[in-house]
Formats: sequence, C-alpha cells, structure tokens
Amino acid sequence: MSGKINVWSVFCGHMATMRHHGEDRVSVLDVTVFFICPGIVAAVVYLSDIPLTDSLIGALINASAILLGLLLNLLVLMFDQKSKAAELLDRLSRPDCSSGGGASVPVAQDKIRHIRLRGVVITESVSNISFAVLLCIASLVSLLGFSMRGEAGGGDSLESFVCSLNTFLWLNVSLTILMIIKRVFVLFSTSP
Repeated sequence: MSGKINVWSVFCGHMATMRHHGEDRVSVLDVTVFFICPGIVAAVVYLSDIPLTDSLIGALINASAILLGLLLNLLVLMFDQKSKAAELLDRLSRPDCSSGGGASVPVAQDKIRHIRLRGVVITESVSNISFAVLLCIASLVSLLGFSMRGEAGGGDSLESFVCSLNTFLWLNVSLTILMIIKRVFVLFSTSP
C-alpha cells in the first residue's frame, strides 16, 4: 500500500490514547467501552436482520459527510492550538523568561509543565479526531457501495453485514466524539 494512504499510524495513535494517563498500560475499560461493547451491539444487529432502508442510508450518508467536514475543521483548530502551545513553550523556555521578567522560577516551570501537558492532550485529540474521520469515511464507503449494488431483496447477508458494520462504526464515532468533546473542553477551560 502506498505510504501516502496508509492509515495504520492513525489507528495506532488512537489506540495509544486508550492508556491510563502517565502509565504504559492499556486501559481494559477503554478498550471494552470503545470496541467490545459496539462489537456486541453490532453482532446483535447482524443477527436481527434489521433492514437498511433508503431513508436510513441517505440519513447516514448525510451525517457522515457533515461530520467529516466538521471533524476536518476541528483538525485545523487543533493545529492552530498546537502552534500556539509550541510558541508559548518556546517563549517560556528561554532563559530570560524563566528566570526574570517578574515571574519566579517555580511558577515558570509550572507553566512549562502545563503547556507540555496541553501539547500532549492536543496530540492525543488529533489522533482521536483523525480516527473519527477514518470511521466516517469507512461508513460513507460502505453505505455508498451498498446503495449502488441494485435491488437484491431484503434481509440478505450483505445487508445485515453493512447494517452491523455501520452500527459498530457509528457507536465508535459517537464514543470517540464524546472523548474529543471532553478533551477540547479541557483544553479551552484551562488557562495556559
């Protein structure tokens, strides 16, 4: 696969956010909530033979497209926040800023730690947003592909698979967006 479209690093970056903060171990609760629970719900949907109506397909395609645009805009915002954090960190790390200018050394060091943590949260948010973008693209591709297949009758296994796949994708998108909202809220509610 071309390195330009290889998205494995996006998946790995998202999975790296499924760790306990400050520890190097995976959070079993996060993996359960973000992957196992949606997988169970998707399996139930698959076994239930829930039909994909044209109106549901259209609504999901519209939601995917709109959400995709919003998430891409949020990525631009995160880039801007990362740039501002880097500039502030650079300014605070200069010897003349950390030791003089009216601020004590412990206060400056505390601000530097805060800005570094802010940079980590921004980086993790970018991983989560990028992963949500990929999920939206996967949903769009599966729904568009399914809608172009022609009439094959209701209740076939492809329809059940696409319905359960989109159930998994949308549950995961929803949970990831909740995580993104919390991270963005923390970024904007804490002062640098």
